[in-house]
Amino acid sequence: MPDVPSKPPSSAETDWTDWLKPRRWFVFAQRVFYMESTVEGLKSETQSLQAQNQETQRQIDRLQSQLELLMANMAATVDDKVRIAVLERFPELVAKELDKRDKGGKRK
Repeated sequence: MPDVPSKPPSSAETDWTDWLKPRRWFVFAQRVFYMESTVEGLKSETQSLQAQNQETQRQIDRLQSQLELLMANMAATVDDKVRIAVLERFPELVAKELDKRDKGGKRK
């Protein structure tokens, strides 16, 4: 903002007659309008960020549901592989156990 001091003068530097000058009112009005435009800009930026946030949240929700589905499929696949491995090894394990019992029974 042109011709606007960066910091307002302290109360010791300003007397009340200074407020009677048009220049002082002009500077005050400039600052008010600048603050209003800044607030409007911030409101617009906030709306934009809220829209981006909503879109990001939708993407996160979509990815989360995909991840949950993937994890469920992986768990089912692992369960199936374990079941298959157990079923393939079961006869062999039963035979070994029966063999141990037979050998143990003959010794006694």
